[in-house]
Amino acid sequence: MLSPTFLSNASDNLYHIKRTIIDPSRDLTSPARTVDILGSYTDLPSAKYAAREALLSEGYVADDFEVYQENNGKEDWKYGEGVRVYAKAFAGQVFEVRIDTKPNVGRFEGKEGCGRLFYGLSP
Repeated sequence: MLSPTFLSNASDNLYHIKRTIIDPSRDLTSPARTVDILGSYTDLPSAKYAAREALLSEGYVADDFEVYQENNGKEDWKYGEGVRVYAKAFAGQVFEVRIDTKPNVGRFEGKEGCGRLFYGLSP
């Protein structure tokens, strides 16, 4: 009999939503970086949606930024592979929301219907 790992409906990849804030105001030669993992998903479309909504769900609106662009995959994208949202605040901070894709070696399964992984106690 196969082990439960091989019977699982787990996806082959995990998609981690990562927000990086780059603040050049402290030191122009080596700007401060703040990195947060906002969530992990087993479903790429859900991860793309979460990345697109990440800054908005934190209370920001597009008008809070001098530049606010979303990678819709339909135009040339100059902000790097995996970056789904690029925003630059009027004060100079840069916000990047990206999807980092990693193999799902643990065979984790996300919440049904959205693919989100929950850490600790599920809401």
